[in-house]
Amino acid sequence: MDELQSFAARLDRAMKLKGISGGMLAIKSGMSDRMVRNYLKGKFRPSADSVKKLAGALGVSIDWLMGTEEDGDD
Repeated sequence: MDELQSFAARLDRAMKLKGISGGMLAIKSGMSDRMVRNYLKGKFRPSADSVKKLAGALGVSIDWLMGTEEDGDD
């Protein structure tokens, strides 16, 4: 699995664990719904600022969302 697909999979997993839809994540993170969908599809590499916003909205660590930490989603 490449880096973008790994990020997309972790983003999707965190959303499911938290019960948050893509639209709700967009609102909570201050990002557009389209950008969230593109991240979920693995189309774009998120900026550091975007990762910070997404991790904060989901209540997970940046390291976990980026795949450098294994257990930050519990």
